[in-house]
Amino acid sequence: MAGFLFVWSSVFTRPMSTALGCMASAEYIMRAVFMCSYGAPSSAKTLLTIVILALITCGNCYSVKLGAYYQTISTICKVTVLMVIIGTGFIHLAQGQTENFQNSFVTTDITMLGLTKAFYAAFFAYGGWDALAFGTEEIQKAKRNLPLSILIGVLIPTVVYVTTNVAYHAVLTTEEISSGLAIALVFSKHKLGFFQWVILPIIGLFAAVSGNSNIFMASRMNFVAGRDNLFPRFLSMVSITRRTPLVSILFLFLTSVMVILIGDIRSLLTTYSFFKITWSIFCVASLKWIRQKYPDTTDTFQTVLFCPIVYVGVSTILGISFLILDNTVFLSTVAILGSGTLVYYLSQTSMVRYPPITTINNVIVKFSHRLLLCDFSTKVDYGE
Repeated sequence: MAGFLFVWSSVFTRPMSTALGCMASAEYIMRAVFMCSYGAPSSAKTLLTIVILALITCGNCYSVKLGAYYQTISTICKVTVLMVIIGTGFIHLAQGQTENFQNSFVTTDITMLGLTKAFYAAFFAYGGWDALAFGTEEIQKAKRNLPLSILIGVLIPTVVYVTTNVAYHAVLTTEEISSGLAIALVFSKHKLGFFQWVILPIIGLFAAVSGNSNIFMASRMNFVAGRDNLFPRFLSMVSITRRTPLVSILFLFLTSVMVILIGDIRSLLTTYSFFKITWSIFCVASLKWIRQKYPDTTDTFQTVLFCPIVYVGVSTILGISFLILDNTVFLSTVAILGSGTLVYYLSQTSMVRYPPITTINNVIVKFSHRLLLCDFSTKVDYGE
């Protein structure tokens, strides 16, 4: 049941994260086109978000390598842009313009809810460290490359994001930073002049990198859930020619489109971050039990026990605070987990074997067989 509730909540939360990345990309593109903060029509941004989502979905459907190439190129371009911003900001500081840092930590409007939301935003920003864990079966030398990639993938964003925020605060006031979502646009207008026409298109084109990684993660999760009979079996169908979980990727695309049409970026960020940190609490807390049940071997990657204890403790305090202070998150949590519990128990009955459920499943399977050229996958032991 725990496994089912995890993937059930992911059906709702992973499309939220995918939509967030595509929304950010559309936000920068539209603001660069309209050159103002709120002049872009919301319908145009929604349409552009869906187009961006469709493009990265097609890339992941076509080839795992194509999705990986986009991820690599996007990351390089993203880091390059951030390095330009960092360099510009630190040059600004070197010129003696440090007035924005005078009494920068003096504030009178700190609230527990605001502090909790700040932590959750940070969890989202650094939340990609577990991405490769969802594709362990597809990683070569996973026991070496997985922990190495996670460690490097946490260290680099930590350094880059912290110094980027220093650069932002060096040039912009707090009011300018909190005035909108496209902060790099405001920064470029202040310091980069004509060069902003190079920076902004790059940000717009490659801001969807988090959406691309979520398509990789969530599609594999739904794929495995279908293969293990937690979800309908059609989700475990793989393209015969491309070897990609095509049906699962298309399912994620449809759910992400629905999220884009009905949600806004700030509410999505809050709900997604809460569920992500809640499940990570249970996952990290289970490590001690897993160690006892499955004794360590020479190939087991271990960490100092102090780290997961601190992680679980801080995350639990934040989660409880959010549930108490934000009724919206509480209601959405009850709705998603409550519906998941109901579906789980219904799936144990004979109800799932009667029409129209079996009819719908058979239609999707035939469609996937004949038009998408997909077939069911079975778990393969790749060995070392």
